Amino acid sequence: MNSKLIKVDKDNLNLAWEHAAPYLEKALVLSPEYSLMDVHHLIKTGEITLWMFYNNKKKKAFGAMTTQIIEQPQKRTLHIFLLAADDFDDVKPLFPGFMEYAKQIVAQDIECGGRFGLEKLLEPMGFK
Repeated sequence: MNSKLIKVDKDNLNLAWEHAAPYLEKALVLSPEYSLMDVHHLIKTGEITLWMFYNNKKKKAFGAMTTQIIEQPQKRTLHIFLLAADDFDDVKPLFPGFMEYAKQIVAQDIECGGRFGLEKLLEPMGFK
């Protein structure tokens, strides 16, 4: 596989930020309640996690995602907060690894909010 999903440790945020920021900015168009600096702060404090979609062959990022673990009284949910990529078809093959991460952290659900049409893209991977 030429691509991989990389979970960025908050201590390495500054190294990844220049590659992630353009994608996060793109995703934030639909979330005007947050600024790019708000997202940077949330990652830096560990409230959300940054993930990068990276193409090994081209040696470049092709997308970014942020997630948040939501603790509720009866379950733990992994929430995809922001998601943007050059081509979503390149992201799809990486989701099984992401779902494995959700199992490792004992999340009972993965949820994602976003633009209309995202549902069609995620449905083949088991999202409703």
